[in-house]
Amino acid sequence: MEKKLAELQKTLLAATTEKMKVEAEAKACMDRLDLANRLVGGLSSENTRWGLEVQRLEESKAAVFGDVLLSAAFVSYIGVVR
Repeated sequence: MEKKLAELQKTLLAATTEKMKVEAEAKACMDRLDLANRLVGGLSSENTRWGLEVQRLEESKAAVFGDVLLSAAFVSYIGVVR
């Protein structure tokens, strides 16, 4: 009986150790999932910002040629600086 009890205690210890290992791994996974959710939440606002920036650049595309023309005229007007 004592031999059987020792084997059962050894099995219980192994099972308890395995349970603690799995619980620690599950906690680590949940922590990583929480971090990933926070990252995705933070990046969702960046998607909105980038969309607005693309729209602004599309609208300013028409003015690029005039801006370049004005810049070239100004450089031509001031001439070479010595």
